[in-house]
Amino acid sequence: MDKEEENSKIEKKELHTEVNQQLMEEVLRRKQAEEELTASEEKYRLLVEESLDAILIIIDGKINFANSTSVKLFGVESVSELQGTCIFDYIPDDLVQHIQAMTDLLIVNKRSLPLVQERIVNRKKEEIPVEVSRSYLELNGEAAVQIIIRDITDRQKLEDKVKEALDRAMKNANMAGKAEVATSILHNVGNLLTSVIVSSSEIRGLAQSLAIDNLKKANDLLRKNWNNLEEFLIVDPKGKALLQYYLALDQKFESQREGLIENSARLRENIESISGIVSDQQSYAASGHIFLEKGTMQDLVNKCLRMQSSLFNNSVITVERDFCDVSMVEVEKNKLLHVIVNVVQNAISSLTLSSKKDKVLKLSIYEDDGHVFFRASDNGLGILKENLLRVFFHGFTTKKDGHGFGLHSCSLYMKEMMGEIWAESEGVDKGASFFLKVPLTRD
Repeated sequence: MDKEEENSKIEKKELHTEVNQQLMEEVLRRKQAEEELTASEEKYRLLVEESLDAILIIIDGKINFANSTSVKLFGVESVSELQGTCIFDYIPDDLVQHIQAMTDLLIVNKRSLPLVQERIVNRKKEEIPVEVSRSYLELNGEAAVQIIIRDITDRQKLEDKVKEALDRAMKNANMAGKAEVATSILHNVGNLLTSVIVSSSEIRGLAQSLAIDNLKKANDLLRKNWNNLEEFLIVDPKGKALLQYYLALDQKFESQREGLIENSARLRENIESISGIVSDQQSYAASGHIFLEKGTMQDLVNKCLRMQSSLFNNSVITVERDFCDVSMVEVEKNKLLHVIVNVVQNAISSLTLSSKKDKVLKLSIYEDDGHVFFRASDNGLGILKENLLRVFFHGFTTKKDGHGFGLHSCSLYMKEMMGEIWAESEGVDKGASFFLKVPLTRD
């Protein structure tokens, strides 16, 4: 019996020791948990206090908590000045109703609201641009709203500077674009003015060659012998010569008349084209829309040749035409005409500078795969292979008096009309071909 009691005492002692051990372990765990919680709370508090954003907790519209960043943002001396004040005292009047409605909805739905840009008003009545996020939470059983506010004044100033810089860049780009358009227009007008000057010079030459002085002398001689006119014309050698002079006048005047009519028509056509360039640009500037017209490639090429005929008349260039019957195209006629003029003038220039005796310009028009093509091929100076693309770059030229505007503007015009332009050449002194490709439809 004594032994059983002794064993019982030992068991009770061991059990008591085990319970005490478990209690000690539980106390240690709780203490550790409390220390960890305290450390965590301290870390959170430090994070909140040292946050670069203002953090507020709002209960019933009043500020219950504010971190130190809020002091600077709202322009107060201490956190205590904020606590207990109404949050809507720091919101511009025009935003109060909207923000109140959003806050009520947030509390009802117990959710967060996305980040938004707003304005707040500090104690100095200065408006400050901010980014704000709001989220629902419960504090001691009460519904509360946590607000995180970031001052974006510096960022907005930077954005304003970037916007200002972009606006300047856009303005400069716009001015550069206008300058390029103006340069292109001047170049095209310049091409036409060359023909205008040649035509006007020929008209002047024809006018000066009119035998007015000789006719006046002949008439004076006729008047002088008016009283013995029959004898003068039949017997006098001067009278016979005078009759032959009068009989030959019709042929001379007819030839001069045809020259005047031809040059006047060419002059008028060039002036109308110049007027068309200006009119098209004025219409585009006023409305921003392009104006399309239906026409044939043959008509435009033939018009170009008529306008440039004065350049052919004074040269030894042979023009060969191979024009197939093709469909009409819908284009900006003046722009396509000036592309053709540029291409033909470049070919004439290449042939004029070439030392070859047989100078040939072959012009072809054909249709294929929903497009109309124009090809101008010459056996002139040719183009280096590395320059076949560069000739269309702004400012690139191989001419001593060139500016690099012509083919560049041609490239832009063709793109505007949904078309293409390109050049082919086997190299120097092997001639060159320029191709225009215009779609039959503008889908």
